[in-house]
Amino acid sequence: MFNRYFKREKLLSFLFVISFFIGIALFFIFARKETPKYRVLLIHSFFEQNFSWKDEMNKGVYDCFKDNNMSVDVRTFYLDAEFLSAQQELDTLSLLLQEYDNKPLDLILVCDDQATFSLLATKHPLTYKVPIVFSGVDYVNNGVLEGHSNVTGFTTKPDFVKCYNLAERLFGRIDDIAIIAEDTYLGKMSANEARQQFEQLPEVATIYNSFPSYSKTDTIHPLGSMPHPLHIRIERVDSQEARMLKWILFYRLHSCCILPKWSPFYSSLASMGTAPFLMVNNEGFGDGRIGGYMTPSYNQTYDATNIGVKILRGAKASDFPIVASKQYPVFDWVQLKYWKIDLDSLPQDSIIPNMPFGVKYKKAILASIISSALFIVILMFILLRLYKREALKKKQVQQKLSKEQLELGITIEALEEGVVYIDRKGNVLSMNESALKWLKLDGSPDVYIKKNVRNLFYIQEDGNPFYLQNMMEHLSQQQSSRKLNDTAVIVTADKRVFPVSGSVSCTFKDGNLDGAIISFRDITDESMEKELLALSMIAGDVFAWRYDSYGDYVMFDESFFRSFNIPDNGLHAIMIQKFKSIIHPDDYGWWKKTIKGFYSGKISKSTIQIRQDFNGEGYQWWEYRIASLPKSSLGNHYKLFGLCLNIEKFKKIEEELVRVLDEARESDRLKSLFLANMSHEVRTPLNAIVGFSSLLIEEEGLSIESRKDFINIINENCRLLLNLINEILDISRIESGILFREETCNLTDIVRDSIESNLPNCPTTIEMQMDIPEEPVSFISDPFRLKQLLDNLIDNAFKFTKVGKVIVGYILAEEGSRINLFVKDTGIGISETEKDKIFERFYKSDDFVQGGGLGLSICKEIVKRMEGTIHVESEVNKGTCFIIDIPFRKGKVMNEREIIENV
Repeated sequence: MFNRYFKREKLLSFLFVISFFIGIALFFIFARKETPKYRVLLIHSFFEQNFSWKDEMNKGVYDCFKDNNMSVDVRTFYLDAEFLSAQQELDTLSLLLQEYDNKPLDLILVCDDQATFSLLATKHPLTYKVPIVFSGVDYVNNGVLEGHSNVTGFTTKPDFVKCYNLAERLFGRIDDIAIIAEDTYLGKMSANEARQQFEQLPEVATIYNSFPSYSKTDTIHPLGSMPHPLHIRIERVDSQEARMLKWILFYRLHSCCILPKWSPFYSSLASMGTAPFLMVNNEGFGDGRIGGYMTPSYNQTYDATNIGVKILRGAKASDFPIVASKQYPVFDWVQLKYWKIDLDSLPQDSIIPNMPFGVKYKKAILASIISSALFIVILMFILLRLYKREALKKKQVQQKLSKEQLELGITIEALEEGVVYIDRKGNVLSMNESALKWLKLDGSPDVYIKKNVRNLFYIQEDGNPFYLQNMMEHLSQQQSSRKLNDTAVIVTADKRVFPVSGSVSCTFKDGNLDGAIISFRDITDESMEKELLALSMIAGDVFAWRYDSYGDYVMFDESFFRSFNIPDNGLHAIMIQKFKSIIHPDDYGWWKKTIKGFYSGKISKSTIQIRQDFNGEGYQWWEYRIASLPKSSLGNHYKLFGLCLNIEKFKKIEEELVRVLDEARESDRLKSLFLANMSHEVRTPLNAIVGFSSLLIEEEGLSIESRKDFINIINENCRLLLNLINEILDISRIESGILFREETCNLTDIVRDSIESNLPNCPTTIEMQMDIPEEPVSFISDPFRLKQLLDNLIDNAFKFTKVGKVIVGYILAEEGSRINLFVKDTGIGISETEKDKIFERFYKSDDFVQGGGLGLSICKEIVKRMEGTIHVESEVNKGTCFIIDIPFRKGKVMNEREIIENV
């Protein structure tokens, strides 16, 4: 026991070490950082060792890049603006930008007024090239922005009036406000902005400004009937006496202070006094300031970085106007507790960054505790009920098991199959009366208990006396049951042998083989009947099949595999997935629909014809006659069975009959079409010939010019009639197998002769051109048929070209293995729908054009006999080009006798 425990612990330790090293490897594989794609510079106004909100600003930048899946290299620079003079700020930023002269930046993000405008004031070339996005700027200096189309951003203009209204909401009536500023550019801008905003309020009585730079230092409004006038003091604290500074900083009823700008020297005044201090910009907490309306640091940089992401992806800075950031009421938790301000009195959208977790989620935590307690109570109640139900169920199961054991014993005795239960050593534990009957044993089953089964019988297959033992060993590893093979036989103690059908099921105890249940019955009579049926079916090429959804395979007769040379797995079965795969894709839907009908119970018998490829030699037609057992006898599974017949020969005969019938119908249709076309095409020129001939005879007063015109018309119609008859004779000769002569042909001469012979018929509005190689090409072919091809195509071009030109020529294609002849015109062209019809007999795209519609079909037949192809390239209203592709053959010219012998 100890050794086994030690080995198990050693194995677990080994697996832990392997898992640890695999984890380390995976960490280094997946934790490798992607090479940054963009270089970004982030500039802050304040110094690095100060302000807790700088982390929130930086977090906003990195989170935005992460949310947009941007790979960036961000460098953060802290300007320490409060400790540098204006010139020192410019020099510092200029040196910073010089570092990137040779490695240009992709984007500059800058926070706060001083950093923004000092960066632009450097007038460094990069400030005009690199996109710049600023945030947290209280006052936009349009003079510095002039000429910078690459700059955009967000402003955070202080709202003093909104801060005053917030103070009244927190502390009640406010009669006196002290605005503390410093003598800097931003301090003066803040003081001026506060003055302008408060001058718009009707309740303001006095605005006192301690900045001597203003020409008007006092604004006094008439008190009138105001019950509580508001007095505003804009104080320059560096010029105040200690007594006045103390009066400003320490608490007085109905008064408060507002800090418009952060300063390392003056912002700490809030912590020195006892007066409530409010803020109009986001400069962090921790020095006694309660809060105010501002844009959170995270929001400032996140919004600015989001604009930067769009610029890095192709947008321009000029596409984004400078807009104001959204402001929220933000408070310091420590100061709220100090001033005992009720959280319910705060605006609904208030933000308290440093609120303790327990306070912030007090309701959620309380709800979670109550929910957890309630869940535990309910769970205990459910478990208790389940325990009682399980105990009752266990009792019922025990009673049912006892009843079923009794019923099972009765059932086994009533079974027609013999059942023998043996232990793992082969000793009989029980058996029924049917087993005695099949084995021809005397006495009762109790006589054979504890005897070894080998002394009663054994099951073998193909001369293997250990078939039963081998099966039990196999089943002991799978913990399942298995049917006896079709070739299994039982040999009894008195050496009788008979075929059996049955199964072997193993029993287990604590996961180990405990015994086996053998069921069997003599199938001698059944086998004989089956063989007789198979013999009769083979004579008619009919085979039995069945499908059992439980086994998920289709089983056929053994003769089925032999007759059609189909691979057999020894079980005479084909798995259902393979059976489906050998069905033709076009027929699978019909098979599936039929089987679905059996599933649903709508049909119980059916006959279908499908194509299947059992042996990889191609699809053949099979007819399946299908039936199913009644649904009530199937349980959860269904069985299909029936007969199958190879009908490939019948299908071929059927297809041949259909083809012959189609050919007869097509022949009849073509005959009717031929007669209709010929009656029209022959009648038209004959009517002209007869009519104008009659006029020549009957009209004696015709002038010589008129008679010439009539004679020309008669001659032209005679020519058309002759051409029509020649075309009919040509296509008839070609189809009847007329011989083609083979001799050396000079294509240049053939093209030239064709053009010259067609010049008399060429309209005056059409120009004929020849496009041939400089060196004439000669090859073996029939010159008469080649000229006939060109003549028909040229005549066709004349019919459909009013003005333009007709080009006739040839080229040697595919490295001298093919000849391409072409006839190209600039006529009306051929539409896409007509391209497949123009080579049909008697087809005419224009019924008013003369001709029988046989010229192109004759060309197609001639080219086919020359083992070539003809196709057309055309575009409506732009022209048509017919291309003939025939083999280029050189060699001995055969005489007429040799041609006849070859044919």
